Amino acid sequence: MLNEVARNLAADFPGVRALFPFEGPPYLPFKQWARRADPVHPSPVRQLIHPEYGLWHAYRGALQFREKPRLPRPQRHPSPCQGCADKPCLTACPADTFNNGAYDKPACIGYLKEQAGNDQKDCLDRGCLSRHACPIGLKYAYRPAQAGFHMQAVLTAHGR
Repeated sequence: MLNEVARNLAADFPGVRALFPFEGPPYLPFKQWARRADPVHPSPVRQLIHPEYGLWHAYRGALQFREKPRLPRPQRHPSPCQGCADKPCLTACPADTFNNGAYDKPACIGYLKEQAGNDQKDCLDRGCLSRHACPIGLKYAYRPAQAGFHMQAVLTAHGR
């Protein structure tokens, strides 16, 4: 749906092209672009964190212009993670995917696949528990239906 909206929007303007983070390889540097455009910072769970929206934002598309548009400079803010001593995002994951300062993607996917057959499905029903553990931007957290949709998409993308 978003792909269609972005492509239609780009088609309405000469010299504009829709770009998506999932097209590749090579994949486009969406995180680098986001850091230049928004006051976002890397978080301990490797997602970009926004000072207001926390971990509850995503970059699902971009528009490429033939000519560089005049845009205001983005506001800069310190990382909200700097003042977070406990870093609950690192310990909330039941699959322990953020052990040793890295993201263990196979552990995450394996845990989600195990959950798919159980009645107790916190991650699948609510979304990533590490994201929910971050106190920044919780009012923007995905509703259960949206979180479930995204988690099912992750499983589908990894062979379930």
